[in-house]
This record gives sequence, C-alpha cells and structure tokens, in this order.
Amino acid sequence: MITIPAIDLIDGKCVRLTKGDYATTKTYNANPLEQAKIFEGKGYTNLHLVDLTGAKQGKPVHLNVLEQIASKTSLKVDFGGGIRTVDSATAAINQGASQVNIGTALIDNMDMVTQLLELLGASKIVAAIDVEKEQVKIAGWLKNTGVSIYQTVSSLSNKGLIYFTITDIERDGMLTQPSLGLYGTILAQFPSIKLRASGGVASAEHLKQLEELGCEGAIVGKALYEGYL
Repeated sequence: MITIPAIDLIDGKCVRLTKGDYATTKTYNANPLEQAKIFEGKGYTNLHLVDLTGAKQGKPVHLNVLEQIASKTSLKVDFGGGIRTVDSATAAINQGASQVNIGTALIDNMDMVTQLLELLGASKIVAAIDVEKEQVKIAGWLKNTGVSIYQTVSSLSNKGLIYFTITDIERDGMLTQPSLGLYGTILAQFPSIKLRASGGVASAEHLKQLEELGCEGAIVGKALYEGYL
C-alpha cells in the first residue's frame, strides 16, 4: 500500500481543514513547492494535490502550482479540485498530473465519465468521492446529493473506473482513525477497485489496518503536518 501525503491549496498556500469546513482553515506552509520537496525528501513517491479554491469556484485555479511541483520534483501527482469539464481534466494532465481526481462532475454528468475514459484511459482518472454518513457530498463538500456511496461506486465502476479516493468527511482532519468499517464494506462489495482511503489517519497502526483491508493507498494530511507520522 502506498502512503500519499496531501497538499490542500487555498490562495496558493498549503492548508488543512477540519471536517471539510472552510472556516477551520489552518495554513502549514505558504510555499507548496517547498512542502512537496519536504515530502519527497522523506521518501514519499506520490502526492495528493487538491485545489480547494477551485473546488468552490468550479474550475481549477492552481494549475501553476501543479506545474511547478510536477516539473521540479519526481513525485507522481494526482490533482483535483474544480475539475468539472473534459478540458480542465486534460489541462491538469498537460500540466504534469499523473492522474486527475474528479468528483462533482462524475456525479452530475455521467456522460463525462465515458468521454474521459475514451480520452485519457482508466489509469489517469480517480473518482474522488466525499462521504458523510454514507451519503455522497459534492461541490467542495457543500452539497449533499442524497445518493449513497455504494450506489455511486457501483455506477462508476460499472462505467469502467478503477481508482477511487473516498474521503470520510466526519473524520477528515480529526486524527481519530480511518473509517475502517466503511472501507471494508466497499471493498467487500467491489473487490476489483483500487481504493485510496482518506480521512482520520493518525498512526502507523492505522496505515497497517488499511493495508490489511486491501486498500491500494492511504492519503495522509494533518498527521504528517502535526508530527503524528
């Protein structure tokens, strides 16, 4: 299992939120490239880069940060936040992203899934699904769809998507523990997907538990910034 450090961007700075609440924004580094190099120096090979400003605005606004990190480090960067069109997805790939994380657009526009699969291939696309009480939320965690996570994974995997990053909003930034029950249930129902768990990781034991469940990766944010890992 790969451990993937996270950089969330607001106004060009590395921040973390608690439970997806923008009012809880805490800045950890004003220089995202510097932070990416710190992660690279610690031996990490991947990076989860999220444009939180873009998620709220509905279009990426930090593609320049993506380009800097992709060109000046060897990190494999998966990039998301505000990618709601085929053009914005291809723009992120062109700026150096190894994969694009797409959430809102996949829920709102299933035709886009087909287009992206034809254009980029399944290996370049990550379905980034944010969950609260097993219900999917979109638009930067601000809108509840009323659709269950299981129904969503079923629909997207049937379309041909393989990679899924699933964030439990209630655990995000809380440093409690990952939603092991949720991920275990998802993997039992959909054993062919590659699942990256996000939210709640606070220890090496949590990473071990996720690996034992069969997760392909774990995204870690606050635990790294606060020195838990």
